[in-house]
Amino acid sequence: MNESASLAERGALFGAMLAVAILSYALLVWGQGLLTRLGTSGHKVITRIMGLIVMVIAVEFFFAGLRGMAKGIVLGGGAG
Repeated sequence: MNESASLAERGALFGAMLAVAILSYALLVWGQGLLTRLGTSGHKVITRIMGLIVMVIAVEFFFAGLRGMAKGIVLGGGAG
């Protein structure tokens, strides 16, 4: 919010936050019905895809930290 320059940008940001909140609520309310319709194999596929997404995020965090440490070592600033 602090980086938004105009009222329109703040409105767009608030609208995006509201859309994500509504989507999250809908998924939580209708999640059991969705899993019932997907069945066992669909549930397994969704679980594996989500696991893959979480793993990719973890690897990105790892390499971002490693990159920061390497810059610090090369520039002589130590590990931090």
